[in-house]
Amino acid sequence: MKTRIFTLLMSLLAFVWSAKADEITSMTLTISFNGGDYFEVPFPAQGWPDLDITDEPATSIRIKKVEVQTSGTVSDVVFEATMYKTENGLRPDDGWRTFDLIQNGNTWALDFGDAAPDLIDSEMGSSPRTFQFHVKGKNGSGTDIYYNNGGLDYKVLFVKGSVSPSSDGIKNMRLTIRYNGGESFTQDFPAEDFPVIDLTDDRTTSLIIEKVEVEAEETVSDVSFSGTMYSTSQGGPSDEWRSFPLQNQGGGNWVLDMGEGVELVESKWLTENKTKTFQFFVQAKDGEGHDIYYNNGGEDYKVTFTTGEGGDDDWKVKFLDEVTAELDLRVNDELRVYAFYGDGSRTPEEQPGRLSSLTIEQFDLIFRIKEGLSTKDMSLQYKVYEEGHADEGWWNRIDAQQYFDQGDNIMYCHAGDLGQQVADGLEVGKNYVLEVCYQVVVNGDYIFLGKEKESSKFRFSVEENVQPEGIRSFRLTVNCDGETFTESFPESGWDNVVIPDETFSLKILKAEVEASESVSYVGLCSTIYDTSDGWQHDTGAWDWTPLENQGGGYWVLDFGDGKELIEGDWLMQSKTKTFEFFADGGDAYDNKYKFNNGSEYNNYKVTFTTVEDPDGVHLIPASQKKNGELYNLAGQRVSKDYKGIVISNGKKILK
Repeated sequence: MKTRIFTLLMSLLAFVWSAKADEITSMTLTISFNGGDYFEVPFPAQGWPDLDITDEPATSIRIKKVEVQTSGTVSDVVFEATMYKTENGLRPDDGWRTFDLIQNGNTWALDFGDAAPDLIDSEMGSSPRTFQFHVKGKNGSGTDIYYNNGGLDYKVLFVKGSVSPSSDGIKNMRLTIRYNGGESFTQDFPAEDFPVIDLTDDRTTSLIIEKVEVEAEETVSDVSFSGTMYSTSQGGPSDEWRSFPLQNQGGGNWVLDMGEGVELVESKWLTENKTKTFQFFVQAKDGEGHDIYYNNGGEDYKVTFTTGEGGDDDWKVKFLDEVTAELDLRVNDELRVYAFYGDGSRTPEEQPGRLSSLTIEQFDLIFRIKEGLSTKDMSLQYKVYEEGHADEGWWNRIDAQQYFDQGDNIMYCHAGDLGQQVADGLEVGKNYVLEVCYQVVVNGDYIFLGKEKESSKFRFSVEENVQPEGIRSFRLTVNCDGETFTESFPESGWDNVVIPDETFSLKILKAEVEASESVSYVGLCSTIYDTSDGWQHDTGAWDWTPLENQGGGYWVLDFGDGKELIEGDWLMQSKTKTFEFFADGGDAYDNKYKFNNGSEYNNYKVTFTTVEDPDGVHLIPASQKKNGELYNLAGQRVSKDYKGIVISNGKKILK
């Protein structure tokens, strides 16, 4: 395990940080894992991925030394750290601890020696934990400066484990249970790999254990059944365990007969909508007097349920009948808005699909709350895991930022400008699930909206170099005074064209657009106005003409003989006009795409002055023109810096 962690950490050294005046330039921690040798771990200034070592339960994580390098006049360097349950996320009331470092020149260090603190203590529960830390100092001006992973802090995710004695000797365990007043049934529990029994889809009014039976080797003794109950949101058990001895029936059979049974659901929970977890295991002694456990491979057995009697009088929080939540996800560069409903459905139903980045941008939640109650504790909970491995994902928390009481017992909560990346660090080519739900805390009770619903799961795969969504290219085929040419327009940096000579005909022959296949419509948007007036922002003057989808993201608008932009009465008046245009479109998610010259009102423009048929103008014959030379429409030679429509090698081009 240590070798794997060390290899991962050393791979981060590819990041190069250039030291500047009054900066913290490096940080190194000396760490020991599960009683192994200490080794040094360098942390880069940014780009550190969360180190997840939850795949192997940890019995000890010790930090022996913190060493920091600085430049300039940095002072007052400290190491700051906190610990919290991973599923809760970092909360304002989570206590930070500060450790002063001792200066020796530009080196600052804190060496705990043999008193190295252990992140894992005996009182810590079994729920996953996050150790979060950074370094802080002051520059020469007395301003706080940080070495903190580019503002994200460094994080180590782990799960407390224990060196459990072998379970050899216990062969099987079964429980006889009665659920919601139904008939009793018997459930066998294997020694490991038993999934959590999740009953939260329905309300639980009664869960009774009538009998516990254990089969063991005849040398096994002192068999007992231990269980605890806790709020599911806590993520792990408290110390309030209850143990019951089993009676030896001979032949390796042990029984705990509870008669009418023990009710796990307290009556007061029925009107409070409690979500609880019952966790249990069997303990005994082998023939040599050593403790042995039958505990699902060290994970214990768990049953999760939500209490309530049903009806409309006992709820504290529930979805409204109409739209209750909106979640904004950015898939690559495309914003998608998903609406959730009280019946567990959502629109649109499309999955994110292939992507290179996935970001939670904002969320809104509307819910009905029982009269007389209120809340300022509401959050979006999310986790990401490889498809088929839901138990490997840990819940993360994003708190709501704004709360509004809309009257009639309706609450509205909002959080925006989140930019929460959820696909970073995932393996290319694999399929993943982003699962979300909403947690509302009322009077100490945790209510989950949308949890375990299929509509709350977004499936995607990670790909490299995914093409950006929207319009990717735009070109026009134009005929100017009898000459035809095609011009491709970049997304920015295109110079507005002024045709220097009087023009009697300017036709659009064809518009072509290439776009991502998610785009559902594309149009050519254009307007013509007097150049001296400029564009007056008259949206009604715009002409929008749809392009036809040719398949494969290719769209075409073919005008045949062409669409003439110059009206006949302009020719007699020598009008100076500006033709302004761009391409735009959208998709089924109501995303809009505008392909123009780089900003909202910076579109493509061509300015021209009209004239009647220019019989007096004679172009230089092609036989007399030199290759590489540039000529204007009057046949006059122009420099290579000339901007506008020019003739080069016998062809007209926009330059």
